[in-house]
Amino acid sequence: MPQSIRQKNKLLQVLWLATIIVAGLFLLSFLPEVTIGSFHLKKIDILSDLHPDPAALKNVTTIDTTFIREIIQEVAVPVDSSLIQIEDFSTDKKNLKHFYYALQNADKRQVRIAFFGDSFTEGDIISSFIRDTLQQVFGGNGVGLVPMASEIASFRKSIKHTYSNWDTYSLLTSQDDTIPMGISGYTYLPKESNIVMYKPGKVPHQKNFNVVKVLYQNAGSATIHYAINGGPEVSHSFEKSDSVKQFIVTHPGMQSIQLRAAPDSLLFFGISFENTRGVYVDNFSMRRNSGISLSKLSPGLLKQFNDILDYKLIILQYGLNVASENDSTNYGWYTGKMVKIIKDLKEVFPKTSFLLLSVSDRGTNKEGNVVTMESIPKMRTMQREIAMKSGIAFWDMFEAMGGRNSIANYTEAKPPLAAKDYTHLTHLGGDKIGRKLADALLHEFNKHEKKNNNP
Repeated sequence: MPQSIRQKNKLLQVLWLATIIVAGLFLLSFLPEVTIGSFHLKKIDILSDLHPDPAALKNVTTIDTTFIREIIQEVAVPVDSSLIQIEDFSTDKKNLKHFYYALQNADKRQVRIAFFGDSFTEGDIISSFIRDTLQQVFGGNGVGLVPMASEIASFRKSIKHTYSNWDTYSLLTSQDDTIPMGISGYTYLPKESNIVMYKPGKVPHQKNFNVVKVLYQNAGSATIHYAINGGPEVSHSFEKSDSVKQFIVTHPGMQSIQLRAAPDSLLFFGISFENTRGVYVDNFSMRRNSGISLSKLSPGLLKQFNDILDYKLIILQYGLNVASENDSTNYGWYTGKMVKIIKDLKEVFPKTSFLLLSVSDRGTNKEGNVVTMESIPKMRTMQREIAMKSGIAFWDMFEAMGGRNSIANYTEAKPPLAAKDYTHLTHLGGDKIGRKLADALLHEFNKHEKKNNNP
């Protein structure tokens, strides 16, 4: 007999034997329990593993529902588990209309976003993924406005940036009231032998610089020198002005630009890499910033920046530098100050949409385990209240991360999504949150499109 036929017959024999055994056990399950002398035969139930454990059911009925009620109360708006939706607290529920109307015309003009934050977003974390996503959908080439000097320049991946011999002033460090602060909260002064160079990052939409804008203020006579793609140096004299001005360099396929300036009367506010159309996201992160320092920005100067940059959405990410284990006020003092700041900004930017992000999760060591700092949910609640009182949009980043104790999961992920300080994200973690925020923005844009196309 051929080998294949013998193997087939053995397989059939095994299947028949298994069928007979299962059928026998099934028939025995109909027999009641039997006791003969000291011998006791329990009732046979081959499906016993599929039945619920009565003891487990008894425990379920004793669950403390108080904890569940507290969790439900923390989440004001129930959302789908895969999408944390934006909550709009404006009176007409159209806080994001300026942004979305602009997106509809992104093929003809720029749509600019200012992303203000603390160290949680430095290095273009979160904002880089939002930029990349929106540029893929609506177009745009370039990373937007970046600093002349930055201590985390090497950490940023969206642009290659080297520099030397620049003085940096900020909202948190400057003691000189004669130096105006730029919209990012920073101002840069060139020193002797200064130099700064930029090269594109690896993102497809940022591989070439077509348009470069240098934002400055000049109280006297000064000259800037620049070289494109390692070519010959070109000089340009700045006009004298007490207001914010821009110097524009246009060159197709720009792979690098190097600049130096005479340390005379020039103040620099940053340099922007862009095109004439599409979406641009300016990352304005500042370490140790609670958001309250934004009140130090000059409204008049902000209007000058907006005349040039024309922002359609301002995103605010703060709170980590305020939350602490010792605050017993539930951050009522912080709420009042931030509400005033946002209302003042709305007056300066009347045709701009505003979106406040909640605080992220932050871990603390409790009896050897990393758990959510108790002040974080309180801060998140206060930030939702800030958005309500300001009449702007709100996005729950704490919930988007996964809620309580999510930062521990981010840190322990392979590869890590958060740093060992159980506070800051890695670039991968920033991309994950950036994807969720981009999804939320696009979800609202689609609703806006449907509503306006189907009146």
